[in-house]
Amino acid sequence: MKTRNALHRWLLSLILLAGYLSLSAQEKEKEYVLFLSSVSEEEAWIHGFLNELRGYFPYEEKLGLQTYFLTVPVLQNKEEVKQAQQDILQACPTPPKAVIIVGDPGWLVSAPIFDGPWKNIPVILCYSRDRVPSTLQTLLDKSPLTQANSIPIEEFNKNYNITVLKQPYYIKQTLELIKQLQPEVKRIAFISDDRYISVVTRQSIEAIMQKDFPDLKLELLSSAQIATEELLDTLTVYDKTTGVIYYAWLRQYGNKQNYYLSDHLKKILPTFLKVPVFTLADLNLQENLYAGGHYISVQDFTATVMSVINRIMEGESASSIPYQSGGTPRTYLNFSDLKWCNIPEKLYPENAVYYFQPPTFYQQYKAYIWMTGIFLTLLLTFYIFYYTHSLKHKKELIQAKERAEESDRLKSAFLANMSHEIRTPLNAIVGFSSILAETADTPECHEYIRIIEDNNYLLLQLINDILDLSRIEAGLLDFHYTDVDINECMHKLEDAFHFRMPANVECITECGMKKCHIHTEKNRLLQVLGNYFSNAIKYTSQGSITIGYTPPRDGKLHFYVRDTGCGISPDKQQTIFQRFVKLDNFKQGTGLGLSICQMIAEKMDATVGVSSEVGKGSEFWIEIPYQPI
Repeated sequence: MKTRNALHRWLLSLILLAGYLSLSAQEKEKEYVLFLSSVSEEEAWIHGFLNELRGYFPYEEKLGLQTYFLTVPVLQNKEEVKQAQQDILQACPTPPKAVIIVGDPGWLVSAPIFDGPWKNIPVILCYSRDRVPSTLQTLLDKSPLTQANSIPIEEFNKNYNITVLKQPYYIKQTLELIKQLQPEVKRIAFISDDRYISVVTRQSIEAIMQKDFPDLKLELLSSAQIATEELLDTLTVYDKTTGVIYYAWLRQYGNKQNYYLSDHLKKILPTFLKVPVFTLADLNLQENLYAGGHYISVQDFTATVMSVINRIMEGESASSIPYQSGGTPRTYLNFSDLKWCNIPEKLYPENAVYYFQPPTFYQQYKAYIWMTGIFLTLLLTFYIFYYTHSLKHKKELIQAKERAEESDRLKSAFLANMSHEIRTPLNAIVGFSSILAETADTPECHEYIRIIEDNNYLLLQLINDILDLSRIEAGLLDFHYTDVDINECMHKLEDAFHFRMPANVECITECGMKKCHIHTEKNRLLQVLGNYFSNAIKYTSQGSITIGYTPPRDGKLHFYVRDTGCGISPDKQQTIFQRFVKLDNFKQGTGLGLSICQMIAEKMDATVGVSSEVGKGSEFWIEIPYQPI
């Protein structure tokens, strides 16, 4: 029995504990921030602001958001104001952690609550003007504000735990925007209702236009003066000479006990106009067909509100937070609406934020552009690597070529030097052999000396050929151009070789002109013709050897050495001017003479050649530029 009673007591305690925890949870769930609006959610800015704000709640998973909409514009007297205050307290029996009040009218109506039941509850007042009505009756009468019937907002708020987030209207900037997009504008049509805030805003527009835009005419279109149908009829005749600013068109529907405010005009207004419709506040361009304006966006304003909420939740009093703007104003425009109204793109401001703007080429093909860029980067990297490698390889080849050329030059210089060193004592041998021939007194001595002279001549010719070849390759062979008597040269060649002519061979000289004086390299010309003559003597045993030239033709002077020797076969004619090529390997000689002739001719801008027939003879020739003097 005792055990059963103990169990019952334990279960009862458990139930009570669960109830207490549930009650505590409920109490926690009651913690909230109150969103108190001066008008209904039908007002476009209120609707957008509230939607953004709901995205931040529940705040830190413990603080909810509760809404209440005052219908301040329909309040007629102080009794209705007191009833509205009681309705707020009845709807919110538990005081909120903080209150966001939208609009000065809502604050003026609800302020007495914060003198009593909600004393010291933090308030964030949004959408405030610099001055507010000094009495509640001024608000109810919807009278334009003056210095006499208004007071600064700071003076009204001095006894409350309140801070202010200003949402000013940038009327001047919006009017300048209209003039930029509609250069022909001459009139501004301002569409509004008969609420207190509308009256105050109309007052501000009138003052700014009188001061800054005296050339523009202001047309006020108010729901207090004309019906909606009459307004729409008026709008259909507007052209680009009229700039349209829409503020609000809230009207009361229902009876005294069951009324509400609605703005159906905001959804249909742009369809009746051929010109853009501008606004002073963010009316959600993503959902409506307005052109836009210069204002603080709902997103920026909401972010600022939440930063203030965070400071308050961390323990900071609202009254200690300085009054500030709700965000940074910018120009916001509906790109598609401007295009629909035929506004030229060249008039669009560059620093504006555009909605419904077609993507740029880059935005549309961003992925492809990046892929192409990466591919081109890789291709360029590969090319740079290849080019660098090729350049290095080319440099190495050039260096190797230069080393080879330097080696070849050094070789040629060495050969030239050694040939010179050999030729010096050889000349001495030749000279003294000639002296011995003159003093010899026996036939046997004469024969021995002749053999020595012949071999000396051959050896000297060999050394001369090697020396000339090496000097040409080393670039050391001198060319000196002078005025030359060609006929005289021909006779000197005949005299020089006359003593070497075979017994049965006649030497003939043929001069193509009675007088021939040209500017050329005399020594190298004689060297070429001398080589031709030496070869002719070597391969001609009978007949004749003729040396001569023909009259100039085509700017060339043609020299030749013609013989009646053995001739040259066609295959030999193709290689006869190459190094070490000999017609007869049993004949003495180096096979360098004709190759030296060709190298000399190239230096003189001349050409060499041969024409021959086996058994009949050969003709070797050289053609040099004809430069008469």
